[in-house]
Amino acid sequence: MTYLYFLDRYKNQYELIPIEDLLFYGKTKYQEVLIAKNDMLGTFLVLDGQIQSAESDEYRYHETITLPALVVHKNPKKVLVVGNGEGTIIRYLVKFPLERIIWVDIDEELVKICKKYLPYSFKEEDPRVQFYATDGLEFLRKGDEKYDIIIFDLTDPSEDIPLSNELYSKDTAILVKEHLNKDGIFVTLAYEYVDGKWKKSSEYLKEVFKIVRYYGVWVPSFDMYTIFAFASDVYDPLKISSKEIDDKIKGMDLRFYNALTHKFMFSLIF
Repeated sequence: MTYLYFLDRYKNQYELIPIEDLLFYGKTKYQEVLIAKNDMLGTFLVLDGQIQSAESDEYRYHETITLPALVVHKNPKKVLVVGNGEGTIIRYLVKFPLERIIWVDIDEELVKICKKYLPYSFKEEDPRVQFYATDGLEFLRKGDEKYDIIIFDLTDPSEDIPLSNELYSKDTAILVKEHLNKDGIFVTLAYEYVDGKWKKSSEYLKEVFKIVRYYGVWVPSFDMYTIFAFASDVYDPLKISSKEIDDKIKGMDLRFYNALTHKFMFSLIF
């Protein structure tokens, strides 16, 4: 038996994950990539020594980061996703009657690797989906399009990663807001809940948006509660009815998100 041995920077402890089948190992221009498989997690993705997603529970994370905004917004037509190399958010977006889905990720090689090796990656051909291999912030700075929803699924906030200082900042929130329609919604990772540190990486949103709500989900493969921020000047995810949620997702093949889990995930965080 082979084991993946790494330091979990959030819990400051070493962990062992058994690898029964190594599907891919290599380095792109931007990061170290490992894709492997075991009975517990199924196929899973590791970037720079940190688990990013696993077949066994990725739906919990990706339904949670994606669906509340799509359900709460009255009539979303155009959505921008920055990051999410696995394309798992795109997998859910195509279920909705959107007109355009813009997907931006700087690491095109990673996207191709994920399509090849991850059974849960986005593999469909959908004319509404446009992919751009570029830096997400530069894409926004150089563009003038406005969106109904913008979702950031990027590097976790960390003092050890200088780039995250820019990704999780007031200046970036202002840039995002400039590219949202007046009733637009911004969703981003707020922080894995460790000693309340999530506040450090998302409090700036309250200086830019009128409504900021936090919500989260337990992801077993992370062994951690993951918290997202929902920001808007118009929509409050606490004020949508259960019937509205159920009507929006009726007929969709979902495994986790529904009216009950929506209310629960937003009730845990003030």
